[in-house]
Amino acid sequence: MVLKHGNAPKAFGELEVPPRKTGQVLTLKNNYKQMKKSKKPVPRAEIINYGLYEHWDRDSKKLPGFLDLTDRIEASIGIEFGMIVRIHQAKGRYIDYRIEHPLFYDAEGNPEPPFEGSYRINSSYFEFFIGDTIWEPVEDKRGAWILSVFIDGILIAEKTLHLY
Repeated sequence: MVLKHGNAPKAFGELEVPPRKTGQVLTLKNNYKQMKKSKKPVPRAEIINYGLYEHWDRDSKKLPGFLDLTDRIEASIGIEFGMIVRIHQAKGRYIDYRIEHPLFYDAEGNPEPPFEGSYRINSSYFEFFIGDTIWEPVEDKRGAWILSVFIDGILIAEKTLHLY
């Protein structure tokens, strides 16, 4: 699981859509009561790209190189997949991320829960990569992987990637 700050290509443009529309660029509106009460600016989020990426050094601040815009990914060992999200006007806030994956089990035979975490945004213009790499056994990684990003409990970006 990955979440990192760095630089990414310019956005394809913004499109205002309600939350839970996957594959779209999301822009928050002022009608969210929780954010409206806050004196902080309302954050905006854009999905810059999604699909396949070059192998990524998780200790680097540099984002992985983008290879192919796709939501269908052939599952093979070592393939890096995910999305790059750009967030504006959220400095000092925390984003929560969640990766829902097909059912697979840990070494003790227990079902793996969705991958979740939080990250503090340290600038008003913030870009990060959220994704994963395919590992053995490949068979149980096939299916839908839902990548979601939240601020203040509100969904700001989501993309479903299908591994086959």
